[in-house]
Amino acid sequence: MTQLHRKPRHLEKKEYQSRRIILQRRLKQALIALAVIFVLWMFIGGDMGLWTMWQSVRYEKKLEKIVLREEKHSNELDEKIRKLQSDTLFIEQVARTNLGMVKDNEKVFVFPKNFGEDKK
Repeated sequence: MTQLHRKPRHLEKKEYQSRRIILQRRLKQALIALAVIFVLWMFIGGDMGLWTMWQSVRYEKKLEKIVLREEKHSNELDEKIRKLQSDTLFIEQVARTNLGMVKDNEKVFVFPKNFGEDKK
């Protein structure tokens, strides 16, 4: 009969300890990797991360353009109101172009929209 050879106890204990040390190292490495991934995620993708901040800056620039455009439009309307309150020539121009008004004894020529186009 063959006997099973068993390793000496001190060698088994060393192997167990070395496996345990390896597992502890791997566990530490895994925890460190998870911590680094978590920190990177919070830095890049969290509520105050780089991605959110970049989107906020883009949105702010877009709003600034809209505000500038609306301020320009508001200034144009203010100028038009000022002219309509005081400039008689501007009032006459608006009355003629927008309202189709004419002066007394003035001749008006009305042309069709496609007047002057060659028909083929």
